[in-house]
Amino acid sequence: MLLPLCVQFEAVNEEDEADKKPSRKQKSLGLLCHKFLALYPDYPPPHSPIWISLDEVATSLGVERRRIYDIVNVLESLAIVGRIAKNSYTWYGRLRLHATLEELQRRGRQQGYHLQVDPPAASRGPGGAAAREDDGADAGNGNGARGESLTQRGYLY
Repeated sequence: MLLPLCVQFEAVNEEDEADKKPSRKQKSLGLLCHKFLALYPDYPPPHSPIWISLDEVATSLGVERRRIYDIVNVLESLAIVGRIAKNSYTWYGRLRLHATLEELQRRGRQQGYHLQVDPPAASRGPGGAAAREDDGADAGNGNGARGESLTQRGYLY
């Protein structure tokens, strides 16, 4: 039984579209962030502001604006960009990054976050590495490494 030509062409087009779909890695936020950062200089001239339109960036990178917002929100918290208006930002690059990270670290210490992150000296093993009482503590819960806190995972490295 032969199918009408329009049905045959639709099947071929669906196969072509499946081949063209980007992989999960190609759509990752990390890769998109690298592409976004590559659009702008690390150290822009101090008296020549660089204006960013999220709509234009989203179009040029071929993604939805909400994905650009995910990146810009983090960059704004690090003072790499600053909000001007809706969908409009100024690019500061790394000019303010060192001072911002120092300020965040100072605030974290003021609020006692270092006590939650830094293990007590007594729990450190030889060479300053944190000792773990039971490496298989989360093995039985089905979560594997996901069941551990980031702090616990960080001690391993």
